[in-house]
Parts: sequence; structure tokens; C-alpha cells
Amino acid sequence: MSESEEEADKGLLGACFSLKDGSMWQVVEPLSELKYQRNISPFEARQVFTCVLRKDPAHRYTGIQEAVVKVKYQIRGTQDTISEYEDDIRMWALAVEESPDNERFADNLADAQEGLRAAIEPRYTPHCYTINEVQALKHLTAEGCAYTPQFLGFTLYTVDDEIDEIAMPGGYIAFLVMTKLPGRSKSYDYEYWKLPRLLVKPSPPGAMLNIGRNVWALGIDPRDRATRNIMWDEESKKCYIVDFEDYEVIDLEKPEEMPSFGDWVYQSWGLAAIPTAIGTSVGAAEAIRQQDVLDEEAESDERQHPFHLDVYCDAQSRKRDEVHGSMVVLKDGKLRLWPQDPKTKLPKPHPDGSPAPHPFTGFYYPFPVDELPNRPIPAVPVLGLVSTVPPDPKHSFSSNSRSGKPKLNWVYVDKHTREVRYGPRTEARQHIIGPWDWTEEDEQGLTLGGEESLVVVEEEKGGYGWAIYYDQEDNRLKKYEVGKTKRVLRCSLERRVIDEEDVV
Repeated sequence: MSESEEEADKGLLGACFSLKDGSMWQVVEPLSELKYQRNISPFEARQVFTCVLRKDPAHRYTGIQEAVVKVKYQIRGTQDTISEYEDDIRMWALAVEESPDNERFADNLADAQEGLRAAIEPRYTPHCYTINEVQALKHLTAEGCAYTPQFLGFTLYTVDDEIDEIAMPGGYIAFLVMTKLPGRSKSYDYEYWKLPRLLVKPSPPGAMLNIGRNVWALGIDPRDRATRNIMWDEESKKCYIVDFEDYEVIDLEKPEEMPSFGDWVYQSWGLAAIPTAIGTSVGAAEAIRQQDVLDEEAESDERQHPFHLDVYCDAQSRKRDEVHGSMVVLKDGKLRLWPQDPKTKLPKPHPDGSPAPHPFTGFYYPFPVDELPNRPIPAVPVLGLVSTVPPDPKHSFSSNSRSGKPKLNWVYVDKHTREVRYGPRTEARQHIIGPWDWTEEDEQGLTLGGEESLVVVEEEKGGYGWAIYYDQEDNRLKKYEVGKTKRVLRCSLERRVIDEEDVV
């Protein structure tokens, strides 16, 4: 534990706080280590404690003397993270200057400016993850869910630097109080390898199944799936979920949105073996091994060889000719299709005389998983995809780096819309960043999540309005209602390896 962490522990232990109902609680024992979240501003420290009830004037907590409190307080941003926001502000400001009518550029500029302010100034509203968890626990408690903590209360105070030397004076400190569950966390360091036998084998058959059916049935789908967020009570053979900072709301009026229960549920929570070439499970040692393999592959000539993406489409559609034979370009923050010049094998100029957009020119590279929000520990490595971006600011929102080499952006899938986009690391890490790869049989087709699940959507008519989306469920993006109003075609994006001197 660092000196800063020890000071924070001392500052919080013994602290008293009150809820709106007049009850007073005291922090008495740490249940987790102090962790710092420096990925998304406002940056914050977080730690979980046992707390005891000292006063209950409203007699609301009969039978409850001890509870759990999750404490979060704002901390100052590091110089590196502040510099990242400053770089993003300059980049998006240039984009807005060149394309003042582009709403996405304006939104990204505003987000970067707010991110910087939250990194250097006090904030009185907690991080969105905290708000998410309060809302989820209130809902699950009101619905009587028996597989999650019960919400007891939430309150905010102003933090001072006596708690932690890197605390943001005048910023928020939040106390989220919930019931204490029986059992222990099934983290990697506590009998991890017993879990597959307990939960996947017949004894007991319904432990995880009950969680899925009950929590999903109440409209909550947790996204931070990791063994550290599961409590197991050996006596009752019962599982609980304890973290709801990141979740998706299930529309209960649309049965097709209800996840189906299968092996993938156990695998996604780290409770069952994930089939691999050597039949192992992804645990701590395996994650390290996979990272070594991934690093070795990513550094190989084949992985780092740049390529363009050509489009192959055999769909039975009168629009096929607009798609088949085109190539992928970077335009307005998205990956789009563009007619290809048969002689140069590059994008054609626009019929209106404007320059051709920047062709996708990318390669595979491991995404820094230590920067991902709510990542599991250990984090399974993720193979990412990068592309050069336009060097001329008149044609796009990015310029060459100071080194003179083309600047790179990460390719990612917007988790809300399933659009395939490109952007800086600070933007990409909030969405689906991989794993990208190629098809095993010929190493040509671009895959995401092990499948060729990319489709093209006709956003605008005229042959120049096709954009790439991720159709993971293979149902024409039914959940996102894209196919109801727009044409969706299945296609294959084929790698075309190019020489280093042809990189643009």
C-alpha cells in the first residue's frame, strides 16, 4: 500500500456520515483496497468498507446494525491525462473550425472541454458510474430482488485534502450504503478454480441461472462481468451480484432483447472454461500467457503490415453494385464505403469535385487494456485495430504528429448505435474496441469477436451514403431498429496488404 493509500485509509476509518433520514453511520473496517480511477473524468478514488449504525431516529433499520458502504471521492487528474484532454480539444476545435455544421465534431469538442474541467476543477456531481449504481440498486430493491444488495441510502459531502494528498479540495465525496451479503467474493485469489465445479456442474445447477433470470427479468443487464463482482454463500449455495456501475437497461416490452441463458454467461463472468486451441480456462496465468502471445503476434511482420479494406458483397439486392468492389474510407468520424478507382486502387474523387476521402490504412495492435473502464482483473488481452487518419486538416479533423509520421486512431464500435467509428484512445475505450482479427482460413476477411459480423447500412441514397455497422446478432440490427428504415446488406471486408511506402 502506498503512502497516499495509507493516508486515505486513516482519513476514512472512523469517519461518520448521515443519510437524509437522519440516521448516522460510522466507517469501521476496509473490505477492499483503495483504487484510483483515472480513465474518465471526474477522476476518483474508491474503496468499500463495513459501516455500523450509530443513530436511527426514524427506526428505519430495525435488525440492521452493520452494512456496507462504497465511498468515492474526486481526485486531481495526472499531467498525462490532462495533456490528453488538451490534445483532444485542439483536435476537435480544428475539426469544428473546418466543419462548423458537423454536430458530432461539436459534441466531441464539448465533451473534451468538460473532461478537462472535471480533471482540474471540483465537481459536485459524482461520476456517472456512481449514479448508475444508485439507480440500479434502488430499482432492484424496490422490485424485491433477492440476488443483489438492498439499497439503504446515499449521501454527498465535500471532500478535503486531509483524506488523501491527491484529493480534489471542494470536490464530492459520496457514500452509498447497502446491505451486507453473506458469503465471500469469488475473486481470482479465492478458490477460483472451484467455481466451474460449483456452478457449471450439476451441483448446484441453478446458482448462476437464478441470478440471470431474476436480475434480467427486472430489466438490468450487468456489463462489468468479473468474478470479483460475484458473492458466493457456501451455506445456502447462493450467488449474488454486487456491482452495478455499468449496466444496460433491458426493454421488458421487447422479449427479443432478453438475453438467452447459455455457456456464454458462465464464460463471460469467468466461471467456466472458454474453449481455446489448448482447452484451458482464462485465469491469471492464462491471461498473462495470452498477452505474451498477443504481443508476439502483434509485433510480427504479418500483424503490423498495413492494409486497405476492399468490400465484397454477394447480396441479392439491386443496390449490390454500389457496395461490391468499393473500399473502406474514413469520413466524418465513421468508417464508410467509397467507390474505388480501378487504376490507382484508391478512393475516387467525389463527383462534385471535392477531394476523395482518406482510405482506411491500418494494422492490428494490442489495445492497452489497463485503460479500459471496469476491466476484469486479470484483463484478457484485446487485439485492437488502428488506422492512419487524414494528414490534411482541410480534409479531416486530424493532422500529422510532430514526428512527421501519419497519426493513428483506434477503430471501435459505438456501444449505443453499433456504428463502426474511429477516434483517439480516450474516446475508443468507452466503446467496443475488439478483439479484431482476420479469418483463419485465408487471413483476409476482417473479423470482430471471431465473426465476420460487419454489415453496411445505406444512411443516405446516391451511392455515397453507405456506412459500416456491427451486427453481432445477425438480425439486421433489429434491436437498434436500423433495418426498419434503412437498407442493410451483409458483406465481407477483405484485407489488401500494401507496401510501407504506400501508407497514407
